Amino acid sequence: MKTRGYLIMSILWMCLIWLLSSMPSKELPRVEIIGVDKLAHFSLYCVWAVLSRLFADSFPKHKTLKSIILLFLLMMAGLDEYHQIFIPGRDVSAYDLLANWSGILFGWFLSPLFWRRRAE
Repeated sequence: MKTRGYLIMSILWMCLIWLLSSMPSKELPRVEIIGVDKLAHFSLYCVWAVLSRLFADSFPKHKTLKSIILLFLLMMAGLDEYHQIFIPGRDVSAYDLLANWSGILFGWFLSPLFWRRRAE
């Protein structure tokens, strides 16, 4: 896929995350399984990190671009968690933020290992 496609997919995924986190709690399905919420946070942000990494890897000569994009992802995860203060029935959770950041770091650093293996 071309560079532009990775960028568009990454932006659309970010919009999906923000749309979901902007929904009042009464509009969200209640799941009584412990840890499902954190798994959802981890998974959503992991996918976003993979898409963003695909975009960043399209520019191999720009080493600082990868750092900037990674910092942007981590910052946006924090802002996303913070903005939930203003959403009815939602609140800020350090555990959600930890799940977000874990998903980002997992997707960002481990996905290139899978690509290299597939290429071999």
